[in-house]
Amino acid sequence: MLADLFTALGRIHDVNERLLSRFFAENAAIMTEIRRFSAVEDEAWKLDGKLQDANVKQQLVETRLAPAFEAWKASMLTHLRPYVEQ
Repeated sequence: MLADLFTALGRIHDVNERLLSRFFAENAAIMTEIRRFSAVEDEAWKLDGKLQDANVKQQLVETRLAPAFEAWKASMLTHLRPYVEQ
């Protein structure tokens, strides 16, 4: 399951870098959110070396990684909403 999580984070990073940063280069708010995704990646790296300890892994995911991702996602959606809603 964590392998899927790391794959998904890597794909989000790639999309941010390759697509969104080019498309929204002139939008400072979205560019800030794209850069802020590194905070989510930083939380994911805190799992490095701790994957064998299920309790620590669960605690890090529930208290650090998931909240960091949810906060980033909510903010990014706020900035993208004008582009996707009609």
